[in-house]
Amino acid sequence: MGIDGQKLIQNETNEMFKNDVEFTLTNKRTNDTHVVTTANVDGKKGYSKFTDIPLDDYVLTESKGVDGYKDIDPIEITHEYDGETSSFTFVVKDQKNGNILNEETITQLELYKGNQVDLDTYTLKDKAVVIEEPYVRITSQAHIGDGETQTFVWGEDVEFHDDVTITHKNIEEDSERAYEVIQVAVTPEGEEKDVWTSGKIDYTVTDNEFTTRIPSEYDYKNDPEGTRY
Repeated sequence: MGIDGQKLIQNETNEMFKNDVEFTLTNKRTNDTHVVTTANVDGKKGYSKFTDIPLDDYVLTESKGVDGYKDIDPIEITHEYDGETSSFTFVVKDQKNGNILNEETITQLELYKGNQVDLDTYTLKDKAVVIEEPYVRITSQAHIGDGETQTFVWGEDVEFHDDVTITHKNIEEDSERAYEVIQVAVTPEGEEKDVWTSGKIDYTVTDNEFTTRIPSEYDYKNDPEGTRY
């Protein structure tokens, strides 16, 4: 089975993922231990990864922490076997307050076929919480320069714009990302085609949401009258 974590330290003004923090997974029955140290893994700083751990009950502790910061509360992993369904249920919980962090069920047949018990990934600070999936949403509002108007008289000089709003959740601050704006034309016959692109626009994640205005360099006057954009 496997369980992953990312060590986060924080004070009143800042928080950061931290390498070189040691975590120990102790078998409750045999007292055998598995030790990992947080490091950069697949571009993620402060990452710890326990893999191919024998199925059993365990306690996860922070065995070598960061001076001046609290260690995580111990995390307990227990399992039970249900003979009626021939399945194992694994429970991950905060040992101090008893809060359940995760439950996973896997059948004996799935284990026989080589499937792994994945107990999820957790942010490891003084309290462990499940890391939520990254989320990015991009919306755009087309107009002719004033942020609102979307109609114009055919033949007049206009400049198309797109107000692009990008929303992030669970994306690490200072991550490097990119987006692209594509202008699409729809002819009176209903034919749709891309007529202009901004190319890749790089940016650094500093806010949960931001809006930027992108002007188009496309000259629509060569298109059939009545084309929509």
